[in-house]
Order: sequence, then structure tokens, then C-alpha cells
Amino acid sequence: MALDNVGSLSLSKEPGSTEGRAPEFQRALAAFRDYIAAADILNDAMAAVGVPTRNVDPLANFAEVVVACELQGKVQRATNKGFDVRTADGAKIQVKSLRVSSTKPEDNPINWLCSTRQKGLANGPLIDADWLAVVVYLDSRLHTLVLFRLVPVERFPVVNVKDLYFRHVERLVKDRKALDGQVVRIIDLKGWGAT
Repeated sequence: MALDNVGSLSLSKEPGSTEGRAPEFQRALAAFRDYIAAADILNDAMAAVGVPTRNVDPLANFAEVVVACELQGKVQRATNKGFDVRTADGAKIQVKSLRVSSTKPEDNPINWLCSTRQKGLANGPLIDADWLAVVVYLDSRLHTLVLFRLVPVERFPVVNVKDLYFRHVERLVKDRKALDGQVVRIIDLKGWGAT
């Protein structure tokens, strides 16, 4: 394979090609192509239910599909302000996703004020929604749906924290029977989508 030397860097003339690369890179590149192909299929399917976005990780958008499906709702237009899903009985739900890995479960917390205030501003007015839905992914797999009643407080209800981490979700799931239905509702999603 021909190389161009740029300073101390050697660059391949065929970026993205698997030819002549170590087997682990060949596998990673092939898997990435499969991922993109599957993401295109997923994005097309989500567009059919009202989520036409292609410029972000599909897991974030797929969270809206999960909430709409679980709560028999309809995904709202992307330009809609304040909520992402409306249920048949009129409840308005803002959807966020908490995506963590089992090796780094403390990554990517969700902030209550930024999630429940207009334009994501912590000092802004409340969004026009009834519930905040947090779809939790563990290792890119659906794990839990936690619904918090939208109330004008500074912290997540029940867990009483400003930032929601995976450990808080685990605590809510553990105490589900005592908490479910108050200002929090919890749905186990681990079997979601299994055939």
C-alpha cells in the first residue's frame, strides 16, 4: 500500500479501506459499516413514527419512540417546544436518555434544572410538560424508563439530587414498589424489543 509521509505521520491513500490493515482494525471498520447501515434502517423506521432526525446518535431519538410506545403516545414534531411525546389522554412528556456503560456507570448524568427548564437554562421557566421521562441505556441496551412528575423544584423528586446518575436509577428500581406511582413511575425495559 502506498503511503504519504507527513512529518512523522504515515497516512494511507485509502482512508476507511480494510485492505492491508491489522485484523482488529478490519473488524472494527466492517462493524462500523454494519452499524451505519443498521442506523440508517433505524432512522428510517423512527421517521415513520415521527422522529425524522439523522444528525445525532439514534439512541437519544429512539428514547422518544420507546416512551411513545410504552405510554401509548405520539411523538411530537422536533420543533415542538417543551415536550416530545403526547399521550392519548393529553399528558405531555419531555424525554431524555441516560446512556452509560457498565465500566463507567457514573458517566453522563442528567441535570434536573437543565432538563425541565425552557431552552435548557437552569434559571429559566419550567417547560410545558407534565412528566420528564428518562430512558436509561446500559451498554447501549434498554434498561429502565423512569418518569418524574414535573414539579417546580430544584432537584429530582424522590432521589433528591440535582444530577441523576445510574446509581440513583438503580436505587429507584430497587425501591420500586414503595415509590412507583407517587411522583415517580418506573418501567423495566430490559426485555424490550426481545422477540
